Amino acid sequence: MQLFTAATGAEFLRIPVTPDPSRGVSIDPLGDVDLDGYSDIHIIQRNTVNVAVHQSWLHYGPTGTRITGFGVGLASRRWIRLRGVGDVDGDGRPDALYVHRGEAWNVEPARNFASLIRAGASGTYVGTIARGEGDHLRDFAHAATAVSDFDGDGQRDLAVGMPGAIDVTCCEPGVVEFFRSVNTTSAPFLRLHGVDDGTPASHGGFGAWLDGNGDLDGDGVTDLLVGAPGSYAQRGYVDAYKLPELTLLWRVRPIGALDDRVRRPTFVGDLDGDGRDEWAVVDPWASYGGPLAGRVWIFEGAQGSAEPFCLAQPNSTGAPAELRWIGPLSAGHAEATFEVHGGPPHSLALTFYGNEGPPLPAGDGVVCLGGGLARLPAFALDGTGFGRQNVAAALAATGQSAWAAGTTLVLQTLYRDAALPGGSGFNATNAWRLELVP
Repeated sequence: MQLFTAATGAEFLRIPVTPDPSRGVSIDPLGDVDLDGYSDIHIIQRNTVNVAVHQSWLHYGPTGTRITGFGVGLASRRWIRLRGVGDVDGDGRPDALYVHRGEAWNVEPARNFASLIRAGASGTYVGTIARGEGDHLRDFAHAATAVSDFDGDGQRDLAVGMPGAIDVTCCEPGVVEFFRSVNTTSAPFLRLHGVDDGTPASHGGFGAWLDGNGDLDGDGVTDLLVGAPGSYAQRGYVDAYKLPELTLLWRVRPIGALDDRVRRPTFVGDLDGDGRDEWAVVDPWASYGGPLAGRVWIFEGAQGSAEPFCLAQPNSTGAPAELRWIGPLSAGHAEATFEVHGGPPHSLALTFYGNEGPPLPAGDGVVCLGGGLARLPAFALDGTGFGRQNVAAALAATGQSAWAAGTTLVLQTLYRDAALPGGSGFNATNAWRLELVP
């Protein structure tokens, strides 16, 4: 393995490894494990299929000195990969999550396990996270990251991705599961499912990539990026979530040809000095500057907030219709969008925005809108009860001014439903409270 300096491209370190050609090597930069000011590298040498345990080595920077890698005493399980999860326990050292396979390579079902390791010269085994039910368990811990402290114990928790099957014939929805880093058990305390936007791509591997090591809005709480690569012929997406509320702040899709893809969302630090971390996604097949030349998008961190409230009432489908805010909170941004899910098929919807008001009955639902109301153009829900409206385009279509930064707006959608039990002919979604920023 060779390491190159970013300044000149010159090689400054070579670490010899002797992998079996059929298995290769897994490499993960863990950060500064020994607190000497230099980042360290972990290498898993994948041996032949018939060897049960792969070799695990830790190399200290900047010399590449090798010491014994982390070990957990699980000789019957194969290492698959290692994920650096950042400093979970607050001791200043980055910690790690091993992913290993619990059964023989050619035996199904082949469940994955994940073991949390405290960082240090040799590492300390903390506990094993496992999933014992459901399909596609070999995808468990396909990605992992430390996230904000959900349970108030003073230590960061863990997000683990299980993206599900991703192939031509099967597009299982993925899930991100949250585990406590202290007193680790096999049970997640929270689950986050991909947002179903009515397209096959929304079932394309949600949770394949995770990064919980950046602060999007500058509130001092780390947030979460989740990548879904999409299924065959689908382009996938990247979601940015505000934590700990798990509010979806932004969804990024490729905007070019159908062969474009978005991959590997990553926080890249505060590039512009505004106290909010920026983040990037890779579009490796984008024809930008040449056929399949690739592209990296870097997005600004955004302050502000978006939160749902004013619960919706069931409609003729038997469940409430849900309004979802999708996009940045920057006023007038071209990608600011909202969606309706679970409405009556082939219905007509009308969205209002303005000030917040007390909850009042309206039709067979409840509205939480006050004064200063305006409305956006009506739009149709499709055969699944799904509809989407771009805010900038809707405002332009009616000649309305762009929403102003520094304001707080309430957004709610009313929709027709002739089959409602109450016979009023319409119902309402939940509402969103939006705090807009420049």
